[in-house]
Amino acid sequence: MIKITTKELLKNFDIKGEKCTYKNDKPCIIDFHASWCQPCKTIHKILTDLEVENSDIIFYSVDIEEEYELAEVFQIKNLPTMVLCSKENDTMRMSGSINKEMMQNKLNKLKVSNIA
Repeated sequence: MIKITTKELLKNFDIKGEKCTYKNDKPCIIDFHASWCQPCKTIHKILTDLEVENSDIIFYSVDIEEEYELAEVFQIKNLPTMVLCSKENDTMRMSGSINKEMMQNKLNKLKVSNIA
């Protein structure tokens, strides 16, 4: 997973007010987490495993304690939170625990830009 800073990640997004537009030809998932969050560690392991199987998706990792500004930009209220962005600029937010099979299903939909 790519550990990313606010400045680096925002290069891939156009943010105007509450509208956030993803600017990349590859879909991505952004994992917002914190070191003290036990469910975050479980999700991180699942995402690390899935990253190997889904090389056509960019996996970003954001520690909200280090990148609190980015958490504010994406209005992260709960942990863990994953934001999925398709190359057609559809987005979906998921919070809480999810198992590997459910996450792979969401990633498969992300690949065809049908993430709802």
